[in-house]
Order: sequence, then structure tokens, then C-alpha cells
Amino acid sequence: MKKALGAQIRLALTACLGAIAACSADAVPAANGVEDAGAEGDEPVEDDTASTGTNGHGGADGGMATGGTAGSGGAGAGGSAGAAGTAEMDAKGDAVRADDAHDGGEDGTKIIESTGVWFVFPEPYGDGGAANPIAPSIMGFADAFELSGVRMKLTLKVKGLPANRVFESRLHKLQCESDDAGGDYQNRPYPRDGSATDPAFSNSTNEAWLGFTTDADGTASAETIVNWLPRPDQANAVIIHDVMTDSGAPGAPLACTNLPF
Repeated sequence: MKKALGAQIRLALTACLGAIAACSADAVPAANGVEDAGAEGDEPVEDDTASTGTNGHGGADGGMATGGTAGSGGAGAGGSAGAAGTAEMDAKGDAVRADDAHDGGEDGTKIIESTGVWFVFPEPYGDGGAANPIAPSIMGFADAFELSGVRMKLTLKVKGLPANRVFESRLHKLQCESDDAGGDYQNRPYPRDGSATDPAFSNSTNEAWLGFTTDADGTASAETIVNWLPRPDQANAVIIHDVMTDSGAPGAPLACTNLPF
């Protein structure tokens, strides 16, 4: 009886040990599979061919997976994401080009705008002369646009001026803080032995003139187009003069806003 029981125990132990060995043998290839899969997942990062299509992101994602198949899937996902990113960049580029095409149209591309701050000259007619008709509460902006063919459009919008009155504005050489802002800007400057008011140089094509008449509310807008662009740092302000003239000499300078090119 004891011998039979002992034999049964030995048989049971032998079967159990065999099962344990089988389990251990099965477990070892699985562990190796994880390590091999990780290595395969990492390969696309170092492989030039794989990184070309996915920028290396797919291989990196694959390396984080737990098996070779999952690693390959990661590379595929990375490639899709790269394609989507490229498509998005192309779409943004097309949008930028579309905006550029619009800016180059009839309204042109804005190249400079005034600060919106106005300087009102305290004694435009000299000591003891009439008071400035423009109040310090004047508001408005001047803008410059580059048009095709090396041309410029200069615009002016103002409010708070006397109602129903004629004014003239001109592009000037210096900023407002310097007396009369340095005189009118000329595309072809008059010669040293010449005169700034010489009609050959002081005219609406060689200078930028914007005449306007205010409405009943003291609001007005004006624009002019000239076939040139100002030289850098040589045009800096727009001045509103007393009256519009057909001669080279403008009226008294009344108000000024800086427009530094």
C-alpha cells in the first residue's frame, strides 16, 4: 500500500515538474519576442529608407510597441501623420499665396501707416496771425500702399476739422517735430541752384498731393496715386495745409501726422 502511494506521488511530481518546464520553455521565446520587436521597432529611426518616409517618428513609435507587428503599425501611423502634416503645410502655403495675390490687386499692399497722433501747429500764420482753424481734437490716419508697376497710393481719412472747408495735404520729407516737416517730398529733387516751388519739380506727379473738402461734420477722405515709391528714410510725414492750390506753393501748414517710410 505504501509502495503504491509513493509511486503515485512520484508520478504526480514528475508530471508537475514537466508542466513547469514546458511553461518556462514557452515563456522564454515570448520574452525574446519582446526584445526582438523592440529592436525591430527601433531600426526605422536609424534606417535612412524608413526615416525618409516618416521622418523617423514612425520607427520611434514602433520601438515603444510590445511586438514586431505593433512596431510596424507604429511606423505606418507615423507615415500617415507625416503625410497629413505635409498636406496641412501645403494648404497653409496656398492660403498665404492667395493672400499675397489679393494684396497685390487693386488696393495694393500696405507698406506704411501713420501713428494716428496729430501735431497741430500753434501759430501757422505767424505771430499775431489768425488762430489755427484745426482743433487739437483732430483724428485720422494716413496710409501708403504699393501698387504694381512701382507705384504708390497715398490715402488720408480725417475728422474733427471745420465743416465744408477746402484743405490740401502733402507728403513731407521730415517728421512733424521739425517745424514744417522739411518741405515737400519730391521724387526728383529740385537742384541746389533751383527753387522748391519750381513747377518743373513742385507738381502733383513729382510730389504727393491730396486735396479734399470736409463735409458738414468736418469729415473727409482723399487719395492720390503716383508713379514712384519714396526713397527709404526720405519721406516721413503728411501735412494738412490751409487751402488747395494749383501752384507750387501750398497754404500755411496746419496739422501734421508722422508717416515714416
